[in-house]
Amino acid sequence: MNANTLSAAALLCTLLFSCKASQPTVKEEHIEQFLYRKWQVRSIETAGQASTGKDMGDPFYEFTRTNERIKGYETPPHKEAVRFERRADSIFYPDNPKLPAVRISKISKDSLILQSEKAVWRLY
Repeated sequence: MNANTLSAAALLCTLLFSCKASQPTVKEEHIEQFLYRKWQVRSIETAGQASTGKDMGDPFYEFTRTNERIKGYETPPHKEAVRFERRADSIFYPDNPKLPAVRISKISKDSLILQSEKAVWRLY
């Protein structure tokens, strides 16, 4: 490869990554309309692995209008509730620093995708 080809490839990569980084945020009206309900976990993905909801015992997350995120299982051992705060398209857990802040990257009537730096939660 010559220097011009390398320069063109570097420019193309920069443009592709910069376009991907500036994705539009989720609409506020969609968050208000769809977030507050029970969501089944389809999968949770991290850099090294992906687990399906079925593999994890069919967990669910429920976001309430009183700012609680309730984690439970369809076949219960227990439920777990933690207070959350929503700012724009992000969810924070101020009382539990072990839980990562997540960004709502997609939301619709039938799908919720949450992303942190290390994982993606696909809920339905």
